[in-house]
Amino acid sequence: MRTRGTTGPAGMGAAGGPERRAARIADNATGARGRGMGERQLALINRIARIATEDLDLAPMLRRIVDAVREGFGWEFVAFLSLDPLRRRTVCEAVSTVLDSELRVGTIVALGYGVTGEVARTAKAVLVRDVDQHINYVPAVPCARSELCVPVCHRGELLGVLDIESIERDAFSGQQELIETIADQVAGAIAAARLHQELARRAELLEMMSEISHHALQADGLPELLARIARFVHQRFEVLHCAILLEDRARGELLLRAAAGESVRELHYGDAWPTTRGIVGRGWRLAQPQWVPDVRDDPDHDPGHPGVGAELVVPIRYRERLIGLVAVQAATADSLPLEVRNMLRALADQVAGAIHLALVNQRLLETVHLFEDKSEQLESANEQLRVANGTLERLSTLDGLTGIANRRQFDDSLRTEWRRARRRGDVVSLLMIDIDRFKAFNDGYGHLAGDECLKRVAQVLADHLRRAEDVVSRFGGEEFAVLLPEATPERAFAVAEELRLDVLRLRIPHAGAELGQVSISVGVASAIPNAGLQPAQLVDMADKALYVAKLDGRNLVRRFEPAPEVAGGSAGGAAARGSGATESDARAEHDAAAPAIELPLDRS
Repeated sequence: MRTRGTTGPAGMGAAGGPERRAARIADNATGARGRGMGERQLALINRIARIATEDLDLAPMLRRIVDAVREGFGWEFVAFLSLDPLRRRTVCEAVSTVLDSELRVGTIVALGYGVTGEVARTAKAVLVRDVDQHINYVPAVPCARSELCVPVCHRGELLGVLDIESIERDAFSGQQELIETIADQVAGAIAAARLHQELARRAELLEMMSEISHHALQADGLPELLARIARFVHQRFEVLHCAILLEDRARGELLLRAAAGESVRELHYGDAWPTTRGIVGRGWRLAQPQWVPDVRDDPDHDPGHPGVGAELVVPIRYRERLIGLVAVQAATADSLPLEVRNMLRALADQVAGAIHLALVNQRLLETVHLFEDKSEQLESANEQLRVANGTLERLSTLDGLTGIANRRQFDDSLRTEWRRARRRGDVVSLLMIDIDRFKAFNDGYGHLAGDECLKRVAQVLADHLRRAEDVVSRFGGEEFAVLLPEATPERAFAVAEELRLDVLRLRIPHAGAELGQVSISVGVASAIPNAGLQPAQLVDMADKALYVAKLDGRNLVRRFEPAPEVAGGSAGGAAARGSGATESDARAEHDAAAPAIELPLDRS
C-alpha cells in the first residue's frame, strides 16, 4: 500500500522553532551518543553560516550551500528551488549531484507536482523513507530510494524548498530537524542576498541618474541632450530601439526628437507622430505607462522593426504635466525585466526636469542671439539646472508623503552614528513608533485622511526634536523611527513619553481606537556599540519593545529589557509587561506592520 511521507509544518521540527532546533543540535554535540555526528552537524551549520556572510551574490551562494550539504553528509543529490507564486511554480536555482539528474538549474516544477511541488504548495516538510511507497514521488535521479524535502521560509514567507535524495532507503532518519535548521539558515541567507541585490539595484539607479545629470550638464542644447539620452538607453539596456518624442504645444502634435537603434521606418528629427497611432499614441492618449510583453497580442502595435517582441512606453512629466514619451522596443520581454522597467520609469522622471530646463536653455539661447544684452537669463537657467539637480539629490533622502527623512536616510544615519558612538564609547538610543489601529483608521476614514494623519504625526515628531543630530524618519507604512545619538536610556524614555503626549494633543478622531482618537505606541532601546553588536540589533530591540507596548494595551511607551536568561549576552529580550490587549491581537497587529525586505507593510 502506498502511503505519504512524514510531514510537518513549514519551518518547524518535531517540537519548537529554529532556535530550539539549533539548541537541540548543540546538545547532541555534547552528548555521549552521537558526539562525532553532532560535531559534524555543528561544523556544517557553521560552514553554511560562513558561506552566507562571504558571498552575497545569490546564485553562487546557493551553489556553495547545496555543495556543502551534499559533501557534509555524502548524499547523492541536493537542490534548491525558489518559489514563483504568481506563476504557481518553482524554479531550480542550484543543484549538487554525483548522479545524472533530470533536474537542472532553470528547470521549472509546477506547484503540486512531485514531492518538491507538494512541499512548495503546502509549505510542509515531506520525508519519503521509501520512494516506492510515496504516491506523489517523481524521480530527480533515476536510482533514488529516499527523499527529504523541507520548506525554506523567512518571516512567514515561503521562499522555496530544499530537496535532498539518496540512493539508500530511509537515508534521512533522524536528520529532518537538522535539515530544517539548515533551511532556516538558507532562508536568512537568501533574504540577506536579496536585500544586497536591492541595494545594488538602487546604487545602480543612483549611478545612472548621476550619469544622466552629467549628460544634461555637458549637452549643448536640447537636440544633443535628447540624442545622448536615447543612445544611453539603447547602449545601457541593449534594446533594439529607443525613441524620445516631445509635445509641440503650438502644433498640438508629438514630434520625434531623438532615436537610437534599428528601425525599418524612415524617421527624422522633427517628424510628427499621430497620437492615434500605435502603442506610443495610446500611451500619450492615456498618459499612462504601456508595457506590452508580447506585441503580437496587442492590436495597436505598429511594426517598426521585424525583430521587436516587446515594447515599453513611459510618459515624461514635468510638474504633473505630460511633456513627452520614451518608447523602447526589445527583442523579447526578458530584455526588459521589472527592474529595468522601473529604472526606465525613474529615468523618465529624472530627465523630465533636464528636458524642461534644456527647453528653457534653448529659448534663452535663441533670445541671446536676438538680444545680446540678455545673457544674464542664460546664466540664470544654468543655475536652475544646478539647483534642480541638487534638489533631486536632496529629495532622494526624503519621504515623499511626510517630508521627513526616508528609510534610506535613516539607515545611513544609523550607520554613521553607530560608528561615531563606537569610536567615542557613547550610547545610541532609538525609538520605534507606530500609530495605533492605523488600518482601522484607513478603513474608516479613507486613505486620503490616512495620508493626512501620517503627515500630522510626522510633523509633531519633527517639531519636538531640536538637536541637529537627532533624526526623525518614516520607517515604513505608519511606523516611524527616531534616532537619538548620545541620549541616555532615561532621556530617550522621557522623549518617547513627550512624543506620545504630543500626538494625543493633536486630538485626531479615531472611532476604531480604544481612546477614540489617534495615539501612538513607542518602543525604546539604547546600546553602546561594540564589536559584538550591530545596528540592526538595536532596531530589533526597539521593535521588540514596541511589540510589548502594543501587547500591553497601546498608547504606551515600553523600554527594551534583556530577558533574564540572556542578560548581558545577546540582543534578545523583551520589555516590561502590563495589561491590555491580548497577545494574539498584538502579535497580529505587530506582524502586519513589520516592514518587509522590499517594501514596508502597514500596521493596523
